[in-house]
Amino acid sequence: MIGIVTGLQVEADIARLVPNAQVLCLGPGPIKALQAAEALVEQGATILMSFGIAGGLDPALKAGDLVAAPADLARRVGAKAETIATVTDPAMTPRDKALLYKRSGCSAVDMETSAVRDVASAHALAFQIVRAICDTADDTIPEIALKGVSPAGETRPMRVAAGLLTRPQDVAALMTLGKRQKTALEALRLAVKVLR
Repeated sequence: MIGIVTGLQVEADIARLVPNAQVLCLGPGPIKALQAAEALVEQGATILMSFGIAGGLDPALKAGDLVAAPADLARRVGAKAETIATVTDPAMTPRDKALLYKRSGCSAVDMETSAVRDVASAHALAFQIVRAICDTADDTIPEIALKGVSPAGETRPMRVAAGLLTRPQDVAALMTLGKRQKTALEALRLAVKVLR
């Protein structure tokens, strides 16, 4: 059985289309990802997968590009076999991403992959990654976007709308981010069709 960990419920909804998989989303971040991965191991997972959207660090990556590992899985889903850095807080600005790219050498960034990898390693299980680029290396994520996700990984659009009353200057950046997220989620849906 494949145990799939996501940080967002919308990612989990897509991952549930993978046959013979158990999907668990406890919310974003490495601590919750570790807890989810351990729970999936207890449920009998023999493979652990980190699945969802990611931020681009490599300027060559654009929204909707897939990154995956290992290489054979990357070929199956039409992805680039790349490495992913994991952070506890989102990389919000092009400067943050450039520094992380230089320091880590990784092509993309998320908040869950390393924790899932660590659990797989601790239990001597196979580990896989399927991630789609959402925000690119040049994108700034407005602070208000973080209010749009609950601690459990659920979308909260009303929180964002309320925040825009005090920060209307973030509208354009949020619209761009929303379009990029839609593109990334569609790429994940296409990847899942190959995994079926």
